Amino acid sequence: MHDELVRWFAKHQRLLPWRAEYNPYHVWVSEVMLQQTQVSTVLPYFERFLAALPSISALAAADEQQILTLWAGLGYYSRVRNLQAAAKIVVEKYRGVIPDDYEALRSLPGIGQYMAGAILSIAFNKPYPIVDGNVRRGLPLFLPVEKNLRRAEKLLRNMSAVAAIQSAIALIRKHRGEPPWPGRWPEQHGRGKRHVPRGGAGHQCGIAGARPAARGRIAG
Repeated sequence: MHDELVRWFAKHQRLLPWRAEYNPYHVWVSEVMLQQTQVSTVLPYFERFLAALPSISALAAADEQQILTLWAGLGYYSRVRNLQAAAKIVVEKYRGVIPDDYEALRSLPGIGQYMAGAILSIAFNKPYPIVDGNVRRGLPLFLPVEKNLRRAEKLLRNMSAVAAIQSAIALIRKHRGEPPWPGRWPEQHGRGKRHVPRGGAGHQCGIAGARPAARGRIAG
């Protein structure tokens, strides 16, 4: 399954500036901007923001009015205020190097469970998955029996995002006899573009095909 996702992603991924080098600062800025905002809206803001503030130290030292002006039009201004507050901590506490540690990231203003997982997985290629609507709709496609579909939904509802998805992926990869976590896989779901229909597990999936086929690959 992982190999199929990688091939699909290599063929169909969108060319986005924060994917050019997986620079942690670029990934972080993009994740903050993409909160409740579409990719098409973010792109010009991202380019302008990075042109003015090309490094985390530049962001930390910037005048607040400058960052608010660069952000004007994106809304939710607490996002950029938290981003700058976190940048100042990174400069002071980590000498300007964004930490690749989950708890360290979670301690920074504005970084929750989802964003910490996104930064670690996408920028650092570490095994910290992220759970969004695409994952919630797609995961049941790959579990082998109906009771596990219900189990997966309950797992994702009641457990923390990281613990839930790690548990579910552990089950899938155990069935497949595959090696540990595949790193940047979460990004292959794609931001701002739904590859798994809202209709649920009985629908076709652009990556895996119909659910019975996906189930068969795991169970067989």
